[in-house]
Amino acid sequence: GGGWVRGTRGARAARVRASVRDECIDAIRPFRRGEGATARDRSQILNLLERLEDSNACSSSEIREQLQGSWILLYQAPVKCEEDLSAYEKRAVTVEGPFLSAFKPLTKGLFKTLSNTQNILVDEQKIENIAEFRVASRWRGKLNIAGQVVLGEDKGEGSEETRKAYVTFSSFSLSLEGLEDFLTIPID
Repeated sequence: GGGWVRGTRGARAARVRASVRDECIDAIRPFRRGEGATARDRSQILNLLERLEDSNACSSSEIREQLQGSWILLYQAPVKCEEDLSAYEKRAVTVEGPFLSAFKPLTKGLFKTLSNTQNILVDEQKIENIAEFRVASRWRGKLNIAGQVVLGEDKGEGSEETRKAYVTFSSFSLSLEGLEDFLTIPID
């Protein structure tokens, strides 16, 4: 009997998680990775994301193991109200991130973000954020921000430190079609 009860509760929990996940996806779908979301939209989406996180039944060690891989940015938005954000924070929470968004006023639509990917290689302690973009609706480009990721010390289940990942970015490279890594700059 005990195994059946756990299995049933596990199946029910999985259905609840799937339902909340679907609600999250439906809520973020109208926005281009968060662009254009109002403060009210962001608050509602944040509540859904917190519900989704709370429904995660994975242990800390399972989460640590599953962190490795490639992740695609689906949604990004500030938690603070727009008027409370500094100029840097306003640029940092755009779809383009702080680097490409700094050029937005000058370029007037010259750059269009195509995708944002994060590659996490826990075993090698490497991380890279890759922003692919199109220039003048013609050339493809890629900004790669590389660095180091170190997981917090595993202090057991429930420990905040066990759930942390410390990230330090150390360089970025910029590529355009036909000009691979034509600019690499260390960040020190």
